[in-house]
Amino acid sequence: MASAGHAAPLIAGPRGEITHPSVSGDALGGTAGARYDDVEFRLEPGSSMLFYTDGVAASDAAGAAVRVEAALRACAGAGDDLSGAVHRTLFGDEPPDDDVALLALRASATLDRLDLTLPAHPENAVHARTAIARFLNGAGMAERIGDLLVAAGEAIGNAIEHAYRGGSGALRVRGRATIDAVTVEIRDFGTWHSDTAVEGRGFGLPLMRAFADAVEVERTPFGTRVELQANRASAQAVATGVEERA
Repeated sequence: MASAGHAAPLIAGPRGEITHPSVSGDALGGTAGARYDDVEFRLEPGSSMLFYTDGVAASDAAGAAVRVEAALRACAGAGDDLSGAVHRTLFGDEPPDDDVALLALRASATLDRLDLTLPAHPENAVHARTAIARFLNGAGMAERIGDLLVAAGEAIGNAIEHAYRGGSGALRVRGRATIDAVTVEIRDFGTWHSDTAVEGRGFGLPLMRAFADAVEVERTPFGTRVELQANRASAQAVATGVEERA
């Protein structure tokens, strides 16, 4: 991590302890000889990390740090809406005096789910595939990463190309893991030119079905959802086959 004059983030550890990583750095453009050094540290599974802009501080930087720490401690169990819970704790229904941005990161103890929303731009396809690969690896399905990336890549590419017809829109990638299988879902919120566009010029669905154990496509007036499933039994069969060949 590096800082350009920002307030240091706060970390709530898995046992509730709050720490302040030491990060220094002058504001960008403040001095000609400013140094920006990287600081490395480990975020333990079960920890939460909260970044906030100086709008939280207003005119009382020291008091703001105490208030933000108290809010983080009170909201540590807020689940997926940690930043929203901290904001509500700090300001209630009253708007802050300055512009405020909060960003919360959580280090999951297990990687049994994925939920990522990106602008539906071609350059974001690689980010979506990278997130899927990390999810599959963390969910214990490393043997099926290559297969599902081929299948998901087709669905991602189709959504980016067809859903918004060159306009702006969102691409959502979700993943969940169970005892028996993992599921990857690719969703858009646009309107396709035709019902046959999802076929990917005739190759999209066949490729998805060839590389995933199950494929489900749902078309609605509010977008298209493609769900890909890989069974753990098939991953184990792949792993066993690799061991036998070795």
